[in-house]
Amino acid sequence: KGNIFGSEGLAINISVYVNNIKTEFLPLKCNWIASNLLPKYDEINGTFVEPYLPNNKIGIMHLAAGLWKNNKDMRIDKNVAIDIETLDGNIISKSLRFDSKNWIRRQHRDIYVRSAIMRGYRSRSAFKLIEIDKKFKIFYNKKTFLDLGAFPGGWSQVASEKIKNGKILSVDLKQMDPINNTNFILGNFTETKIKKDISNYFKNKIDIIVSDMAQNTTGNKNMDSLIIGELCLDALNFTKDIINKNGFFVSKIFMGSNFKEIIGKARNIFKDVKIFKPKSSRKESKENYIICKNLK
Repeated sequence: KGNIFGSEGLAINISVYVNNIKTEFLPLKCNWIASNLLPKYDEINGTFVEPYLPNNKIGIMHLAAGLWKNNKDMRIDKNVAIDIETLDGNIISKSLRFDSKNWIRRQHRDIYVRSAIMRGYRSRSAFKLIEIDKKFKIFYNKKTFLDLGAFPGGWSQVASEKIKNGKILSVDLKQMDPINNTNFILGNFTETKIKKDISNYFKNKIDIIVSDMAQNTTGNKNMDSLIIGELCLDALNFTKDIINKNGFFVSKIFMGSNFKEIIGKARNIFKDVKIFKPKSSRKESKENYIICKNLK
């Protein structure tokens, strides 16, 4: 739900770095790693993940009992590394404590994380849409907005600020907390029923369709890029029949095997097609956004 999850101990630790943040308490397995339950490592995204499906990202790890190697405790010595499994099934040597501390430092230094907290946005990605709008004016004189892959809701929050007397619809597989002036559909966009529900909600053509859809990483860089590309193509196919003549389509894409196919299809549907990487997108990220406008 866009908040910090964990136990009381985690909540206390987080409060050192971030003030006035909403905290929910869930079972320890959500993001604590004990010595009898080691994480796996996602080499594509450079992060530790839960060892069980769907391999959710682990933000902070606490080794309650410690892990010992050559009489050194990993909780104290960041140079102590152990062998853990990657999502590809490889074995690599990593220091758990060192990486978890780096994650905290990166979050604390990240101006967009801090700004998102101060402005009440559920994710730093809200600033990506703000940048896109600043450059391409996608919200100018627009009244209807469809957000695909909306969870946790950062993009829908921005739309809610921009569109006061219109229709905003968020769609995601994960349940999302309510947002002012916004409706929500829980479901898989790729299913015919959900697409019909979207059409029935708007009843007329849509001004803006955005997609930040992504699936859990497989551990295979090329496969992950292909999957995200297929989601973009599906969104494009849907968009061509439901978007206004002067509408905007915005979607996340990666430089992968179907990149040229996506660009080609977009140019067959829209008069203007641009590729844009917002400054708020992390430098190490390979993501870009395709900005399409004016239906042919």
